[in-house]
Amino acid sequence: MIDRIEISACTSMMVGKKASLDGATYISRNEDRLVAIYPKRFVVQPAVTGRKETYVSPYNNLTVPLPESGYRYTSTPDADQSAGPNEEDGFNEKNVGESATESVYANERVLAYDPFIKNGLAEDSMTTLVLPFINSARDGVRYLGELVKKYGSAEGNGVQFNDQDEVWYMEIGLKSIFETDF
Repeated sequence: MIDRIEISACTSMMVGKKASLDGATYISRNEDRLVAIYPKRFVVQPAVTGRKETYVSPYNNLTVPLPESGYRYTSTPDADQSAGPNEEDGFNEKNVGESATESVYANERVLAYDPFIKNGLAEDSMTTLVLPFINSARDGVRYLGELVKKYGSAEGNGVQFNDQDEVWYMEIGLKSIFETDF
């Protein structure tokens, strides 16, 4: 008799404006950790101008200096913030959306050649480090790619971005996924 099955693979859906009835773009994903539904908060982070701050991840101590200015944005972190904000997803004031927590797994042979970086970029930090600083879905992929190139990745993730015109999906499977300059 099976008394418990654990599945840990989020599923994403993306719809471009030519595929939607109303001409809008959509991104979504489910959250299927060990507990199917965690209580969430809806947070509005204010726009910032002229600050000099450094972000430190409570998860793995990734340390990143933040740009001096950033857009207002929303996020939906877990209600329990004891492990840090892990903002997961949201929209910024330019109406750019991000969903940053679809787990992606690389096989052991690949990871032996190109391992993850312990204090690299992880899902707990992606929305915080990207969404306030981008102007479009395409810009989100570029900006996140620059962060991964500079700091490496602590884990595999699928990340979605959307704006009024485009939907972009970015999969991070290796620490050195980017071989070219942006």
